[in-house]
Amino acid sequence: MKRSIVTLLTALALTCALCLPAGAETLAELRQETAGGWHETLTDKNGASVVIDAEIDIRPGAEEVSALRVSPGPPAPESRLEIFDSSYSGRMNENGMLSQLSPTMLQGLEKLGAFLGAEPQGRKIPDVTGTGGLSYEAALKTADEIVNHLFGTSMKDYELESVEIAHWENRDTCRYEFSPVVGGLPLGSAPFDLDVRSQEDWGVSFVLYTVDGVETPDLELAPFAKVQETLKAALARTDLYTLMGLSPQETPASIENIRLEYLTFADGKRILLLPAWVMDVFYENEEEEEGPQVNTLCFSAQTGQRLKRKDGLYQPVP
Repeated sequence: MKRSIVTLLTALALTCALCLPAGAETLAELRQETAGGWHETLTDKNGASVVIDAEIDIRPGAEEVSALRVSPGPPAPESRLEIFDSSYSGRMNENGMLSQLSPTMLQGLEKLGAFLGAEPQGRKIPDVTGTGGLSYEAALKTADEIVNHLFGTSMKDYELESVEIAHWENRDTCRYEFSPVVGGLPLGSAPFDLDVRSQEDWGVSFVLYTVDGVETPDLELAPFAKVQETLKAALARTDLYTLMGLSPQETPASIENIRLEYLTFADGKRILLLPAWVMDVFYENEEEEEGPQVNTLCFSAQTGQRLKRKDGLYQPVP
């Protein structure tokens, strides 16, 4: 009985996420509303400042947003895996997941020296060529060759999601996270990670989904002002770190990137793609001496509700 009630409540929450809010907007109207970005300093319940200085990104190719049914994508054909290191014990190629290394990736670690730390960059593309690292253009060419070989696609079908610099004793390298573009929007729940040390030394991992059909076409979206109201109301009750699932801290945090994406939601045994606002939060973790950190806050683009992630899938916060 308890399990049935929990399932019913989850279904009701997801149904609510599909309801049209008052003052619903089309994608074109939403572009107009968000054209100026969001530039404001908020205060949480403890009096700490949260600086928001963000442009709001809605991908130009998106014309409408639909609810889509998806399932884990099939593994890559074995004949396509010959470019990878077959001796790597952590390699993976199964429904919904692929993780592989180039044949020289592990040996290439010796050239880098000691690992000194990592530094998230958000979506900013750093220049690491001065330390002997690979340029973004060269890394993108490598990524393009990989996705073309595996899936017959190109990097035109992906959008840069985040960048992280890894500082090594002998040079800097980068890890790039890309999102596949589905229905005109990036799918933030299905990253393609490229950890590139040189033209020959790299590792890749993919979360794979296949679109099975359209559940609800041409969704209307909540005004972005609804998301702003939700965040302000939440900060009046708590602090930004608690909202992100972290221990409260006194170090300042800032929101610097906001974008409209698809995220994965559970609908019973099915998986739906629904539109959401994803915000990058930059901060320094007092508990770990690792330098700048980045986390995300997510909100339903249909209702403005805050979202939480569990087992790779999202659901509205009551």
